[in-house]
Amino acid sequence: MNLKTSVLAFLFVVVATQPMAQEIPKTNLLKTNVFNLFIIPSLHFERELNPHNGLQFNFHRGGITFISRQDWLNTSIDWRHYYKPNEIHSLTGFYTALGVQLNHQYNGYSADTSNYNPTGETIFGIQGKIGFQKNIKNSRWFWDVGIGLAQGIYHIQNKQNETSTELRFNFTFAYRL
Repeated sequence: MNLKTSVLAFLFVVVATQPMAQEIPKTNLLKTNVFNLFIIPSLHFERELNPHNGLQFNFHRGGITFISRQDWLNTSIDWRHYYKPNEIHSLTGFYTALGVQLNHQYNGYSADTSNYNPTGETIFGIQGKIGFQKNIKNSRWFWDVGIGLAQGIYHIQNKQNETSTELRFNFTFAYRL
């Protein structure tokens, strides 16, 4: 065996026996909002895109029967940016979030009339939030507190602009999957 073949064989063995670079698993969080746990069930799923960014899917289903006859279904997607995530846990620290929402009110009163509207109405909108998310003592549990605005933009059934604005609070507990 000549020197060239020996060097190539040595390099092949070194490269072949090195552990393959493994992707660090992304953080996935399953959440529920404590403020409306019993009145308005909600489920949220956040997926880490990278240590500074996450994508959160939100689902709220509600009906406050003692206050109004309205029932609603609200779905939204938020892109979250974390400014200084913790070195150990991604998706932590102060964040801003921007997203789109789809709100469907059914079996309730129409917003512009006092007539019962069994078919419901659907409103497309945008939302923004600021907040803080933290891991609880290096466990699989997290908490998240935030405040934001949701702005209805387009009323789908009537094909007209919608100008409703809602103030939203959240205090969620999350479990890392």
